Amino acid sequence: MDATSDAGTRPVPTLNELLALTELGDGEFAAVSIAGSHDRHFGGQFLGQAIIAAARTVPDGRPIHSMHGYFLRTGDVDGELSYRVRELRDGRAFSARQVEAYQGERMLFTMTASFHQPEAGIEHSLPAATGFPHPETIEHYLREGERRLAHREILETRRIPPDLAPRGSVGSQAMWFRSREPVTAPTSSANRAALALATDIALLEPVVLRHGATFAYPGLHAASLDHAMWFFDDAPFDEWMLFLQETTWAGHGRGIARGSIHRLDGSLVATVQQEGILRFPAEDLVRLADLASHEGELS
Repeated sequence: MDATSDAGTRPVPTLNELLALTELGDGEFAAVSIAGSHDRHFGGQFLGQAIIAAARTVPDGRPIHSMHGYFLRTGDVDGELSYRVRELRDGRAFSARQVEAYQGERMLFTMTASFHQPEAGIEHSLPAATGFPHPETIEHYLREGERRLAHREILETRRIPPDLAPRGSVGSQAMWFRSREPVTAPTSSANRAALALATDIALLEPVVLRHGATFAYPGLHAASLDHAMWFFDDAPFDEWMLFLQETTWAGHGRGIARGSIHRLDGSLVATVQQEGILRFPAEDLVRLADLASHEGELS
């Protein structure tokens, strides 16, 4: 999760370059890096690259269906990244992998992922997400203090202004997003990895919006702690998808937000949850709590 710094002059890799891992042997892969806020790694790249690394070791026909990752440390965005994959299980229909991202011997990120060979079963889903304006009919709505970030050079986003977002509230937001280029290898794993990468954008924002703040708030320290995602279907990521986000809880210096990703027709593609550290200046906490309480219950 990143929110507050400029992209700077460092060359920005394309989405396909980020996902084009180099195999080093024995379950290890090398990857290029991208900067986020405060010259730290963009957390979404760990999600996408770890999925690609794990998928390279899984039998064909088993797309990823769930993952849970932890952001452990910051690293040097100019340094080399490597991913190490450990086989946890290969069963008749499921495979499980542990993936760790390193700089040297310093672990920055860890993820457990599960892969499943699709099979027949009962089916249901959330109702289609409807009533939102088509992305081509709106301009990108900027939050206060929002700046150009390196990872947004590889993604096109169109925030939906609150007055145009049905079911919107002070604790939720909606945006359209897509990649600026087609995924070179349009496999299930590649598209799901690209989608995971993108879901680290702005997912925690509803937590601070609930308290009348933005990520431009003076003195705010924010960082992602963990990220969980469930994939239900495939969708080309160079096509527009709707990303709905809302907060469910905040306390003890942390906050949680959840989101759902939908195709243009409103059908559900994936869901995601993220927890982050959100440290506001101590002298502002009472005022921020009052702002939230005056808004009443979340819709």
